[in-house]
Amino acid sequence: MLLILIQSVDMLFTFLRMVLLARIILSWLAMASGPNALFQFVYNLTEPFLVPIRRMLAKSPLGGPGMMIDFSVLILFILIQIGQGMVINLLWSLS
Repeated sequence: MLLILIQSVDMLFTFLRMVLLARIILSWLAMASGPNALFQFVYNLTEPFLVPIRRMLAKSPLGGPGMMIDFSVLILFILIQIGQGMVINLLWSLS
């Protein structure tokens, strides 16, 4: 039972990373062709995770209104990876 839970959590974190990667790729394509339904779905799925990170970056020396590169996606990738490791290690320690 615990193994199924661990695999499910692992798949959830992997799904989040794949959706975030899809957002990056679709953002490049949407600039050329305009937003479509897939882009809107991915955007609506990832934006709630990115907004708090952007707010924190805006207050830091790295951020601000003149920031040309959006580092929030990179930071979210790192946070997802760290969170995945922590949650899976915690679940393994319960066995």
